[in-house]
Amino acid sequence: MLQEALEKPTNSPAEVALMLTTYVESELPAGGASAEKRFFELFPTLCERVFGVISSTDYNHELGGWMSRERRWEYNAASSSIKSSSQLGQAKSPSIRSDPVELLLGTGRKSPASKEQKTLILIDAFAKEAEHRQNVRYDFPFLGLPKSIQDEWLAVIQTTLGGGWGLGNSPTSENSNRLFGSLFRASPREQTSLLMYQQTKSQKEAETERRPLQLNPLFSSPNTVRSPVALAPMVVDSPRKPKDDAQPKALLSMLEYYLLVFVRYPLAAPPPRSTPALSASQRPGSLPITRNLTPYGDTVYYELFKDYAEYYVPIRKMRASFDGFPDLERPSELFVRLVAALWLESRNQMYTTAKACAELKGRRGVDVSLDLCASFDLVKAQYVQLPSQVCRCLSHLIQRVAMDAKVANLSERITRDYSGKEDKLLCLSPTMEILHLPLYNRIRNTFRTAPIHGQDKNAFYYVLNDWLMWLEPWNTQYSPATKSSSSAVSPLSKTKQPSDSRYIWPKFSQSSKYTPMWEAYIASNLHFYTVPLALFLRRARELDFSPKYYNSSVETVLRVLRVYSRGVVSVINRLLEVRNTGGSTVLNVPYAKMVSNHEKKLGAFAPPEAILTLSSLQDDMQNLLEEIHLQQSKNAEKFNFFDKMIDKAFGTGTQYKEQKDLENLTEKAKVIFGFPSTFVVAPLKGKLDRNDKDSAQEGHIRTEKGYYTENGLRRAAIGEIKCRPEEIPYIGNRMNAKPQTYEIAFLIQPLLNLSIKLNQHWGLESSGKPNSNRYMHGPIDLRFLADYRNLMCTILFLYFLWWCLFC
Repeated sequence: MLQEALEKPTNSPAEVALMLTTYVESELPAGGASAEKRFFELFPTLCERVFGVISSTDYNHELGGWMSRERRWEYNAASSSIKSSSQLGQAKSPSIRSDPVELLLGTGRKSPASKEQKTLILIDAFAKEAEHRQNVRYDFPFLGLPKSIQDEWLAVIQTTLGGGWGLGNSPTSENSNRLFGSLFRASPREQTSLLMYQQTKSQKEAETERRPLQLNPLFSSPNTVRSPVALAPMVVDSPRKPKDDAQPKALLSMLEYYLLVFVRYPLAAPPPRSTPALSASQRPGSLPITRNLTPYGDTVYYELFKDYAEYYVPIRKMRASFDGFPDLERPSELFVRLVAALWLESRNQMYTTAKACAELKGRRGVDVSLDLCASFDLVKAQYVQLPSQVCRCLSHLIQRVAMDAKVANLSERITRDYSGKEDKLLCLSPTMEILHLPLYNRIRNTFRTAPIHGQDKNAFYYVLNDWLMWLEPWNTQYSPATKSSSSAVSPLSKTKQPSDSRYIWPKFSQSSKYTPMWEAYIASNLHFYTVPLALFLRRARELDFSPKYYNSSVETVLRVLRVYSRGVVSVINRLLEVRNTGGSTVLNVPYAKMVSNHEKKLGAFAPPEAILTLSSLQDDMQNLLEEIHLQQSKNAEKFNFFDKMIDKAFGTGTQYKEQKDLENLTEKAKVIFGFPSTFVVAPLKGKLDRNDKDSAQEGHIRTEKGYYTENGLRRAAIGEIKCRPEEIPYIGNRMNAKPQTYEIAFLIQPLLNLSIKLNQHWGLESSGKPNSNRYMHGPIDLRFLADYRNLMCTILFLYFLWWCLFC
């Protein structure tokens, strides 16, 4: 009955999920070997029904799976008799948590070690069968994996068999070595289909390159002894898919197969039938509101991912002292490493630092500087856009990782009594160590290449939020479990603590909550604080600082710079000095070891061995400030008389706010990048001030009116001085300017004609030549009435005069 219900795609997902839930909770635990065998046969059909059949041509999922449905599925309330008692109470709620498919595939938001969990859940059934029935394996189409993952897996097999680094001629990542080499139940020697595929591929490459063939020892040596297999693998194929022996198959256990298909699904999901348009009210820097726009299957997938993230990556509560990190269980490590491999590493195939430096030197010369300012040029990769669904899921996972209270406990212990005897110590949780390098490369690649505007801009801002969460774990409000050893750990200790930990997003104007107990954490993530900052400053000039988006763009810059408080900058500068000098001139040697361990963790992608300082980013920051100031000056020119009067009288208008934001940015820049206290963004506005005229006359750069002389033009052309557009006086007739956004266009020309006639009537015409760009029609200019704000005020003023005279 279950097999028939699963094979019919027209059956309601809710009804089928309720039947399967009853089977897993009741029949499977008490059914013995027959029920277990039936479970093995149902598993491939279940995966195809949930995610859709994997196409044999492009290896994407075909339409028809539950996750590809756009409308919410309904189920009959009379079927509640087959539901478990735990589901009856939840089914009354319209929440997604009560959906039968989520109840079947989800975890109920309970940790694996929860003692309250009495009934068997499906994800636990997968794990138990994979552990106790290791001979049961399912074949997954190897060519359905990303090309980089294929090369990594084959390289691990080649290394295991003693053939060096294998096809790619480069070392594999730590994540791939652990995932394909020892974490998967089937060892590399047992992946016979992949071994034959690699052998065939090596033969083709050898024939193409006309070189001696390097065979695998498993096939080349007749005396090779194969490792015995305790249990002969039982491969379960899909009952409706013909077996194709020509295609390579990867042998996976039940849990491995399910998690691999689940994590891979957003990358290979069928295309949506219609792409919803983004709301026009969304500002740059704001995340998309997709709750009512995404298909229902995507909503269920996101809910399931949150279930698995909370199940496999639990948030540990605050303790009085650090008692060590528990070892990651096999399912938890499998889930996190699959996310890192498929979502991060496969989409960020970047040049190593050595290769990028060699290319940069070849393009610019051997004397090129390799400080932080060169971080932008050292990112070489092909950018591949991640789906929005993946970005949402990654943000949720990173938020959970940043909220681990044991990281705070460890950082506090290191800061208090670290002796320096632990050479390999890093202030990171096991999950953080897995995501450390892949996330670092994703931030670099996205900041370097991802678009900031347009429909694909959301990926940039998702990564921006992920980076800020990683930089500031101290924004977490931890749930009280045991007595904390430091009041600084709880940022809201005077208020009522919540029952669960939660991450509190700070406002752009809010002060940093950093405390000295987090210094060890900064040391373990030093280059997360330096390299992405350099990339962001270079790309921030592309933000839209026009009047419509000025506030949101400036707030985006302020959100980043607020992280770098005086305490954080002091620690970063000290750690960079430790790194640049090797700890020889700094007494805090333990942090030197932590910085060295951090760079070893980054491996071939660590910054080059050069002097790194935040002050080397002064030019990029000054260019950004000048760009903001230029746009702010253009915005100020469009203000009418009433706007300026309000700004000067009350200091609450738009011009006042923009000026205060620019001053705030300038003050933060002085703290972070070491600008002098007398630094100003643009001291010249139009004509030179009296104090600046003497210095300008000495070098004969400008005239008394502020224009460049021939000497000034020559020096500007060779780059000795900068030509700032905001210093140039306005040239031309403002009466003939283009219609502005605040003006009523059809009123401009009649008002100009009326102004010309009034000037002619009273003999106030200008004596300039009509073809001159400085030609003025006269002192009377009624164009200000085209401004709808002035027009309304004028109408009200005339009405007031009429009322006073005639009423």
